[in-house]
Amino acid sequence: MTIDELPELIQLSSDLDNHTVLLRKVPDEIKKGITYIEGKPGVGKSHYVTEICNKFPEAIVYRFWVDSQDINRNLRLQYSTFIKELGIKVYGTPKKVHENELISTMKETDKLLFIDGLDHVENYMPLELDKFIAFIEKLNEIRTVVLSRPLRKKVNWKTTSLSDWSYEEQRIYLELEHNILDSDVQSKIYEMAAGYPIITYYLAEEYKQTDVMPERKPIVGVNEYYDSLFINGDSISSSISVFAVGNCFFTVKELENILDDPELLDGANKFIASHRYLFKIEANRMSLMHDSFNTYIRAKVKTYGYCKGKTLELIMTSLLSGSSEYMSRMKYIEFDEEFYQKILVKYADTENFKNLMLSTCDYNSIQDFYSELQLLLEGRKGLFDIYQYYSFALLYEVAMRNSLDGCTNLVYQLLLYLRNHGGIEDNIFSSGYVWKTYLMCRNWEDTVEKYNSGKRKNNTQLFDMVEAISDEDMFYDKIERKVSYEELCLKVQERESYALTKKAALADYFVSIWQYGNEKSKFYNEFNRFIINENDIDKEMCEELIQLGFEKYLIDSGLLSARYQLHELGYFSNKNMFRQGKLEKLIRDNVKYRSFEVTNVAASYLKLANYEKREIDISSLAYVWSMYYEHKDASLLTIDEALIAFEATNQLSEELSFDILVRAMKQDDGQLKHVATDYTNKKGKNFVNKLISNQYFATVKHDIWFWDLESDLLDCFPREVVARELTELLSVYFQTKDIEYRDIINAMYSGYKNFVLSGIEYYGYTIISPDMNIIPLLKERNINFIGAAKEDNKEADVRISFNDGYIKKEDFSYIKEQNMDCLAVSQYADGWYLALPFVDVFDLYNPSDIKKNYLEIIHNAMFAKVSKGNYIAYWFNLIGNIPLLIYSTFPPA
Repeated sequence: MTIDELPELIQLSSDLDNHTVLLRKVPDEIKKGITYIEGKPGVGKSHYVTEICNKFPEAIVYRFWVDSQDINRNLRLQYSTFIKELGIKVYGTPKKVHENELISTMKETDKLLFIDGLDHVENYMPLELDKFIAFIEKLNEIRTVVLSRPLRKKVNWKTTSLSDWSYEEQRIYLELEHNILDSDVQSKIYEMAAGYPIITYYLAEEYKQTDVMPERKPIVGVNEYYDSLFINGDSISSSISVFAVGNCFFTVKELENILDDPELLDGANKFIASHRYLFKIEANRMSLMHDSFNTYIRAKVKTYGYCKGKTLELIMTSLLSGSSEYMSRMKYIEFDEEFYQKILVKYADTENFKNLMLSTCDYNSIQDFYSELQLLLEGRKGLFDIYQYYSFALLYEVAMRNSLDGCTNLVYQLLLYLRNHGGIEDNIFSSGYVWKTYLMCRNWEDTVEKYNSGKRKNNTQLFDMVEAISDEDMFYDKIERKVSYEELCLKVQERESYALTKKAALADYFVSIWQYGNEKSKFYNEFNRFIINENDIDKEMCEELIQLGFEKYLIDSGLLSARYQLHELGYFSNKNMFRQGKLEKLIRDNVKYRSFEVTNVAASYLKLANYEKREIDISSLAYVWSMYYEHKDASLLTIDEALIAFEATNQLSEELSFDILVRAMKQDDGQLKHVATDYTNKKGKNFVNKLISNQYFATVKHDIWFWDLESDLLDCFPREVVARELTELLSVYFQTKDIEYRDIINAMYSGYKNFVLSGIEYYGYTIISPDMNIIPLLKERNINFIGAAKEDNKEADVRISFNDGYIKKEDFSYIKEQNMDCLAVSQYADGWYLALPFVDVFDLYNPSDIKKNYLEIIHNAMFAKVSKGNYIAYWFNLIGNIPLLIYSTFPPA
């Protein structure tokens, strides 16, 4: 596979909300160095970038603002996001990059860079501004264009100004964008706007709405236009002030609740209706279209302060009450310190998290909320005790496990349920996957048209969503669909009939004959026997289907799929698996299986309930969301350390700990076997002997990597168990008959060394990269081997400690020699970007120092920044390493 065949990278969009008309003359070339283009609000700086890029399509564009309802607008203002996105645009891959490396590559490849809207950083995230300016000032040898409103902070860059449109440019704009062809109207607009783009747009929209060109004096600035809309301090200006409280949307219903006055609400609604061009309206969500209006309200409207205080009080009450309504937008609203501390303490509590989780289906809001809480906690060292730190770390990991991306079937059925029980728009307040799916369904024809026209032909995610939604929407058409055996035969014989297509065709045929067939129908009796007894798969039917072109595994899965679909269609009366009890019970009964199977079962339960218009315990869906989705759950990487620490303090029994591990592994398809293996190695011989006596190793189907057990533990096993495990290991490499030495290295230091080598010798396997000390024995026994393990060459692999910005085990001696402070060491992540990677590093210090500073150590570790970027390190290790640190620091008496 080449890099061009990989799925396209997901980047922050640079597309503007409004269409750009190509009007201005653009330069023929852009020379190396920093060109700083200043422009007043609404002069068209962002659109000018688009105009230039029409001539220089290879240019890299980074925008700090694209849309008033852009879910990434705060993310765009962060320097770390800027470097990450720039790295993707320069290298075409999402690798971590350092700014100096990035600048060097951009210089070598002669990149052209546009940085649009730097003033948004100064206005909304001022602490980041100096980082951007410092970066830009390193770009003197790179073609760089920075566009911004005049900054309050002084910069020493070559400055030019973006001027208003000429009459001719305005005329073309009015004709192409607004279909205003009347020359008198064009002239009147120019007299009033003088080519000021944003005023031209506003006046054009006014004219289109009323078909009358009002008489106005020439408008010098955008604030002058806003002055003309209402009397400052009147009821309309007061009601509209709500939109400036947060740089975000408000819903129609929220506007009603905030204003809480029929007169104010009526005034606001009339103003919005007659000035729709000032607002972005998406479904029931409204926000100010242009940031200049936001700035105007905050600076000029007399009643803004009162309105802000009232609105903030309502929002704070909502958040503290446990409502998810404003959670996804909390990051766009500024609150006082007392509130921030209250909200952090409240939602570090597991009971409050559970109540929140069960009170809403807007799971993306909870994720946005906990992401913001994480950032808030970073700057509030000393607020939490140890229990709150640990609890918050766990709750954060639970909240972040599943964004619902890819769970389109479940999300679609959730939206369908909400539509029939209380409405969608007043229950979903985030802008994540659930809302995007809703918008896709709401604008279905437009979405499909865009896809079919090829505008998104490389967007596999969109295709998957379209296909999944179509399948869900048309599922119950199966009730009317009849499939003949002849159709099945034709489907299998199609050239492009892939395995999944064949399985679906076979399942559709079985579903059809169950509904409409009789004893004369092909395989009718055989399928009925299978329905009664799942293990009764007719051999003659299988042989005939194999002759037709089906593999045996496709026959088995097709039968199971057909039976499952009949349950989804509502057959089998009170024995239907999706009618037996509540959704919560179904989830708990299936939680022992892989997490993505539980997701599908929950979606099917919801599907039938929607079809039959039944009310269900929809809040129980939270138990599915809070599971991780598919394969390895990184948040459990160090759970073995947590379990052992809790056992040591008599909070868990050994049996319960291991049961927790086994259940976790069943949910993740066995991807956490190494954790169970680590746990077993740490527990030692007594624990292994218990497992052996309880017949845990009676078959090879267990949850431990047998050959990764320590050598002394391997000696605990009877010979027949080792023989069975060796046979299983050799079968894995049967095709090549090459076995990696690392897979048997522990056995080479156990009492079973010769036994294992005898098996390898007997079956003629080759050992790859054995240790040098074992090679003489291999030669003596005529066992083939290739290569040899490389010995550590410490002189050749010289590394300056901490030079790369992360900590390694090899740094421990340097830490000790340099007498590094424990608080300083705690701030480092490892090379995998994991926070608190090595608890044993604190064994280098006086225990009294660790006891004195353990809370600060944990805080520093939780907010360790990874190398080559200003990212918070991953918290996957915290589940085990925080208890391990506490247990090591405060051992039980």
